[in-house]
Amino acid sequence: MIKPMFRGTIRFSKCKAYRRYNRSYGPAGSYGESLKKVMAGVPLLLLAGCGPSPGAEPPPVSQIWQERQGRSSVEPAEPLPPSAADSKPIAMVNGQPIGRDLFFRLLLAGRGAEVLEGLIVLDLARQRAEAEGVVVTARDVEAEYTHTLSAMLNALPAADDRALDQEVARRFLERILADRGISDEEFRLGLRRKAYLRRLALAQTQLFSDQEVKAEFSRTYGRRVRIRHIQLAGRTEVDRIVEQLKEGGDFGELAEQYSANTVTAPSGGLLKPFSRDDPDVPAVIRQVAFQLEVGEVSDPLRADNWYHLIRVEEQLPAVAVTIDEVRDEVESRLRRRQADQRMSQLSAELFDQARIEVLDPLIEPEFWRRHPDRRP
Repeated sequence: MIKPMFRGTIRFSKCKAYRRYNRSYGPAGSYGESLKKVMAGVPLLLLAGCGPSPGAEPPPVSQIWQERQGRSSVEPAEPLPPSAADSKPIAMVNGQPIGRDLFFRLLLAGRGAEVLEGLIVLDLARQRAEAEGVVVTARDVEAEYTHTLSAMLNALPAADDRALDQEVARRFLERILADRGISDEEFRLGLRRKAYLRRLALAQTQLFSDQEVKAEFSRTYGRRVRIRHIQLAGRTEVDRIVEQLKEGGDFGELAEQYSANTVTAPSGGLLKPFSRDDPDVPAVIRQVAFQLEVGEVSDPLRADNWYHLIRVEEQLPAVAVTIDEVRDEVESRLRRRQADQRMSQLSAELFDQARIEVLDPLIEPEFWRRHPDRRP
């Protein structure tokens, strides 16, 4: 079961539009952050379409400015009225109510366009699935949740080959979502959207060429290297760590204490073994790692706007297995990789082909500002 991650106050994400995936790596921008593929959904309190009453809309700023300009400069200022209890209060402050209508007006005007984008893609994916006879079940949503947890800890790739610790991964995901202001309901809707898109993408998966199978086989079973890394934000930090290493500091202890990557820092910066052409690791990291000897520390490296120091821990020979012996597993990896790529394309295609009418006046201006080419 997917465990709830938030109780009490609901927070809101600043997720981008339907096709704007974050590509940073790790919780601080390191090289594996799986949330680049978590397309956050929307909070339930916005699903009811709650909006302002017709007579409660504030006047435009231009009108207020014109009226103010027409007044005498010596006209005494009038105190602002308290927040009206225009509906059932959502909170009380020193005995004074905060009205629900004002609360939802602010939410719709500030976040409504982004929220609507997420809902549109979810509904478009559901419509396409129904038209193509593609069935999405609760098990598919659960699989997306498990895949998200696994990707978070392995996309770097993470420290070792142990089975995924679901509880550790769940707590880590909860921390990232809280930092980004993504509610539990938002995240769940994002999982539903991904489940629909993945099923549609898998239905379009093509056969793999022998070259693709061989490349995936090499990534998984070819020669690999295991490293530790320290991820740092600025050159000053890098110079300080380099100096401590020269003075005999332990690389693993320094990684645990100073690395900005909260996935790998607890294990002393240790990563799972990776191949020379593993796409989950930045090219500069791979290239240097295969040039170093065991125990050797790199010069500072720059990748994804972060500095990295790496030390080679182990060089692993190719696994003694043939392609035919593991072909099913290799093709399964390829199928998921292909589906991930297709999901992003499909999301954009569905949005671009849809007929969209925005009916709420609070959402409409911002929505069309974000999509001027789609304005009717």
